[in-house]
Amino acid sequence: MPDKQKKPVLITVSGLTGSGKSTTARALAAALPNTVHIDSDETRKEIFGVPATQKLPPEAYTHEATLKLIIETERRIRAHLAAGRNVVQSVMLVSEAARDRQEVVALEAKAEFQGIWLKSDFRTMHDRVAARKGDASDAGTAYVEEQASWNTGEVDWPIVDANQPREDVLREALDILRPLIAPAPRPAQKAGPPSRPGSGL
Repeated sequence: MPDKQKKPVLITVSGLTGSGKSTTARALAAALPNTVHIDSDETRKEIFGVPATQKLPPEAYTHEATLKLIIETERRIRAHLAAGRNVVQSVMLVSEAARDRQEVVALEAKAEFQGIWLKSDFRTMHDRVAARKGDASDAGTAYVEEQASWNTGEVDWPIVDANQPREDVLREALDILRPLIAPAPRPAQKAGPPSRPGSGL
């Protein structure tokens, strides 16, 4: 583990709908120093000027709308990296070309890059999406079912089993990132009052 981080890092957490991308990325942003989280669903809502939990119409998901999302997301990523901040991004990148693009963005920003792919079984993803409430994602269970037949190509990023408890997914993700960036130190806990002899405390 390096004593001092030399470059900012772009961390892209990807996977299919319901694999836990946003949850894992938020946890990473909280665990790593000087790190911001950018979520594709939240950014899309911001572009259209609606609250994160408000459902968007179909025209917000056209090719043109998604291209605007990509451009705005990359702009935000570059701005944070240029300011010396690490960025952890949660986004579904199905194609190999889209995943390769992440490395290009980091390279152009003179930053390091690490991708993480979350892999989960169909039933787990389906149940997670069915149980969502107040989420920025507009994807429903029908979209999860559609993805079952998708070809994601060869994923050459480290793959994390997303069926595990959240804390185990986070631990594995942090282990992957340790060569590039160390977790933020936890705040010291305040000492309690001294124990009294014979009190059993």
